[in-house]
Amino acid sequence: MATALLVGGETLMQSSGPNEPPFGAPAAEIQRYYRTRDPTLHAVGSLMVLGLLALLWFVCGLSAALRRPATRSEWLPTVMLASGAVAVGAVMLGTGQAAMSRIDEGLDPQLARFAFDLGSITFVNMWVALGSFSVASGCAILDTRPAPQPAPR
Repeated sequence: MATALLVGGETLMQSSGPNEPPFGAPAAEIQRYYRTRDPTLHAVGSLMVLGLLALLWFVCGLSAALRRPATRSEWLPTVMLASGAVAVGAVMLGTGQAAMSRIDEGLDPQLARFAFDLGSITFVNMWVALGSFSVASGCAILDTRPAPQPAPR
C-alpha cells in the first residue's frame, strides 16, 4: 500500500507538463517547469505523504522486531530507525510543494531554481539514508540468526 501511494502520488505530480529539467538547468526553464504543473494533480499527488507515513511505520516496526536483547549488536536497530526516519523526513521537507503553492503569486525564477535544487539534493540524500537503512537492516537480520552449533563427533 505504501509503495502504491508513493509511486502513484509521484506519477500524478509528474503527469502534466514537460519532463523534469536536468539538475543544471537555467532558472527560467525551472520556473517554466513549475508553471506547467497541474495544481489539481499536484495536490492529489501530495497524498503520497500517506505512503511516507506508512514507510515510517514499517521502519519503526522492523526496528522494533529486530531489537532483541540476545543479539550481539543492539545498536543496529537504532541505526535502522535513524536512517529510515532521515529518509522519510528528507522527502517530507516539501520544497516542491512550497514552490507549487506560490505559482499564482508569481514564482521568482531564482526561488524556483533554489526549490528545485534543494528538492533534487534532498532526493539524493534520501537515497543515501535508504542505503544506510538497507545495510543496517541486513546486518541486524544476519545478527539475529542463531550461532552455528558444532557438529557432533
